[in-house]
Amino acid sequence: MTPAAPTWPGDPCRLAQPGDTLRELLSKVLTAHLGELQYFTPLAVLGRNPEGVHQMRVATRRLRLLLRAYGAWLPKPVREHLPTELCWLGDLLAPVRDIDVHLRQLQATEKLVKPPQQLVIKRLLLKRRPRRRRARHILLAGLRSERFTRLLGDLQQVAEDLVTLSPAPAGLDRPAATIAL
Repeated sequence: MTPAAPTWPGDPCRLAQPGDTLRELLSKVLTAHLGELQYFTPLAVLGRNPEGVHQMRVATRRLRLLLRAYGAWLPKPVREHLPTELCWLGDLLAPVRDIDVHLRQLQATEKLVKPPQQLVIKRLLLKRRPRRRRARHILLAGLRSERFTRLLGDLQQVAEDLVTLSPAPAGLDRPAATIAL
């Protein structure tokens, strides 16, 4: 199954409609976070703006939390497989994001200090940039991999299956308004 074209999903909390069941809302929220991954992947690949990597990391963490909180209603293979794959994605994103934050902090500090300290900061920046290139190379390989493509497809399938599961696991057909997301 080919994942849907990326669109900005907006705020998942605004997706709830009166009368939604838990299964419908979970599917919407899962789809929204998947949409975030799809939307920000090209930005992360281009690498011109660190926001792409940051937002992918945020969406990944949210998906992991969603699966941890509500995974009991998912089939066992999904419960075991998706968290592992999302952890893998998070491990790809984290080093690039951490270095981006550190570089930005160093650049801001460089503007505030006097020339002797600026030299020290310039050296630190020079040391961090090759690390970022290596981390980015690993990230790009992961984002271009079959494993990443499969993860996106699996997330899409789970979101679709949540709505069509029959019979629904106990509790999935209760009103979403009775459950805290």
